Amino acid sequence: MNLPPTLSQPRLLRLFKLIFYPLDYLEDNYQRYGDNFCCW
Repeated sequence: MNLPPTLSQPRLLRLFKLIFYPLDYLEDNYQRYGDNFCCW
């Protein structure tokens, strides 16, 4: 994945990671334990 040039700046890159890393983590957990989440 190619990031826009502005995301190469450390502050924006940190913000980008702060937003998207938890999403990846939740998605991994959702796929791994999907049966547990289906009934919420």
